[in-house]
Amino acid sequence: MSLAQRIASLEHLHAEQEAALREECAHPWHDDRKIVQLKRSKLRLRDQIKELRARDERKPALVHCRSDTS
Repeated sequence: MSLAQRIASLEHLHAEQEAALREECAHPWHDDRKIVQLKRSKLRLRDQIKELRARDERKPALVHCRSDTS
């Protein structure tokens, strides 16, 4: 799995966590422990995404050199 694919996968999971959090908060009998768990999970995913994006930005660009032997 490429770095871009991994980031996209984590972003998808983050969006799913956000939807689950919104759904749980919408219930009048919501579970506070579940909300805390979802928030922590979202934060971990956010941190992983940030780290992978930073790693991707630090990755050196490929340089193609051509040597002329004339």
